[in-house]
Amino acid sequence: MHCCGCAVDFDPARNGFGDTTPNFGHIPAVLDAFASEEWTWGGKWGKPDGMHWQAANV
Repeated sequence: MHCCGCAVDFDPARNGFGDTTPNFGHIPAVLDAFASEEWTWGGKWGKPDGMHWQAANV
């Protein structure tokens, strides 16, 4: 997704891959803002990727 320009990663130090308690989980305004634009957050995946947001669903 990153190489296609439809995904971004933010703040990996506090939202690391595999972290089950990513910082973004504590900021509902950010989660809601991305959700309102229909972006997917990796923090809800089976193997959490809390820094990852993507505009494409595959």
